[in-house]
Amino acid sequence: MLNTGFMGGRYTGFDERGTEKTYRINYYKLHGSINWEKDEAGFIRESFFYSDKAGEINQRQDKDSLVNVAIDDFLNNAPNSPHLIFGQGGKFLSVDPFISLIYKFKEQLANQDLIFVIGYSFFDPYINNMILEGLSKESINSKLLIVVNPQFDERLLVEDERRHFTEEEKSEKIKGRFVDFLKRVQLSAYLSDMPGFNLTEVAPNKIKILPIKMSQFVKDYFSNDGDGFTELQKELTERRGEGDIF
Repeated sequence: MLNTGFMGGRYTGFDERGTEKTYRINYYKLHGSINWEKDEAGFIRESFFYSDKAGEINQRQDKDSLVNVAIDDFLNNAPNSPHLIFGQGGKFLSVDPFISLIYKFKEQLANQDLIFVIGYSFFDPYINNMILEGLSKESINSKLLIVVNPQFDERLLVEDERRHFTEEEKSEKIKGRFVDFLKRVQLSAYLSDMPGFNLTEVAPNKIKILPIKMSQFVKDYFSNDGDGFTELQKELTERRGEGDIF
C-alpha cells in the first residue's frame, strides 16, 4: 500500500503503528504534488485522488465533500493550480505537511544504512543537504549512498582514462567526479539562496554508482529472489570487516 500521509483527502501524517503486516510504502512528497491544493484557511488538502472504483477519480468539491468523476471527464477539466514549491526559500515553510515531510525524510535518512537515489539529478542543494547529513549520522552499520543513474558512466572519463584504466580505477574516478559535481552544486549561488551554509563534503567510499537505467536496476536487483541485494550485502560486510571506513 502506498501512503502519502493523506487520509480521505486530508493530511493526517505517517503513523507507523500497526504497519508491519500491511507492507506499506511511505511516499514523502517534499515539493508538494499536482493533486494538492490550499484552502481558504491555508491548510493543504488533496484536490483529487484515485477512487476504489475502476475508471473513476475522487474529486474535491469543497473541504467536506467529494464526488466520483470518470477519469476521461476529469482529464478534460482537471484542476490547474497544483500546490508545488519551487525555488529555495519556500522550502522552509513551517506548515504541514511540508515541515512534517521534511522531518520524516531526515529521520529515515539518519536511520537507514542503504540510501538508494533513483531519478534525482542532485541539482537541489536543500535536498542534498539532508542526504549528506544523513550519510554522516552514526550507525551500527556502514552507510552507503547508491546512485542509480545511466549518466554517471564512462562518459565522465577522458579517452585516455577509458582506454587504459582498469574497471576499478574507472569506478573510483567516476565517483570522484560525481563528488566534485556535487560540491559545485552545493556552492552554486544560482541554485541556492545561502550556498555558504550548504554541506559539501562526502567521502567517495560512501558512494556506489550504478550507471544503469531504472529498468535494468529493477531487473538486476529485484529478480532472482533478490540476488543483487544479496551481493550488495556481501560487499558491505566485506567493507565492515576492514574497520570503520567512514
